[in-house]
Amino acid sequence: MTIAAHESSRFSGEPVNLYFFQYGVAPTEYFAYTDAEQVITHSGVPYRPLPIDRGKISSSGSLDKANVPVTTPHDCDLARLYLTYPPSRPTSLIMFQGHVNDTDQQFKVVWTGTVISCARKGSRAEFTCQPISVSLRRNGLRRRYQYGCPHVLYGEDCGANKDIATRTVAVESVSGARITLAAGWSDIARAAKYAQGLAEWTTDAGTREVRTILRVENAGRTFLLSAPPRGLAAGHTLDLVLGCNHKSGTDAQPDGDCGPLHRNILNFGGQERIPLKNPIGLVNNFY
Repeated sequence: MTIAAHESSRFSGEPVNLYFFQYGVAPTEYFAYTDAEQVITHSGVPYRPLPIDRGKISSSGSLDKANVPVTTPHDCDLARLYLTYPPSRPTSLIMFQGHVNDTDQQFKVVWTGTVISCARKGSRAEFTCQPISVSLRRNGLRRRYQYGCPHVLYGEDCGANKDIATRTVAVESVSGARITLAAGWSDIARAAKYAQGLAEWTTDAGTREVRTILRVENAGRTFLLSAPPRGLAAGHTLDLVLGCNHKSGTDAQPDGDCGPLHRNILNFGGQERIPLKNPIGLVNNFY
């Protein structure tokens, strides 16, 4: 019996919703929930029963921008993922709707987008979800006339070699958002250059986590990260990736990293010869 037959029937319909949250690129990095009372398998994915609810979905025939709240228990796996820090990658959400007694298992996509925030309200966790249409309506980035390089480090336009800039190191201790490495690790001589770089590691669950390195302390042994490193402990290893101050490193910007550190001056995207002194000045030369 098709979904259309259930939708048009006054008595045979038993509508249910399926929620597919994808928070990583690995095949196992997802959570699948349903508001039904039993497990429902759709496209080979088992959706577990959970007290989950959503707000009203608006559909005007255009690119709607209204956010949709999704509410779950505060102690479910998805809520725990957002307990201290959101996942390193955007969490996408696909909502399906169908009928639990549909023998044809026709579940149609009714909404798709991303999770942008999580707030705890008593025993519930409320996720604010943004429709994918917002991204379709967003203006693209514009290239500007600027002193520093606008390229994303190790991105397609930057072209710096990330593999060469990466060092695999052992962790001696973890305290909050700070990690300490063993004394004399392989690149301690230029440890300060890892500021604004990346710390990457794989947890025991197989999830790849990424944090920005905010500051280097303790003579190059301690690194302050942008958030506590989930799944990282003493004895584990992680990858440290060099940062960049987005300056060229030529005579116009002698303190830059693009040329001396990354050997990537041909891809430098800034305008290093912009005059830094205002030709008009703030003082009248005549009185």
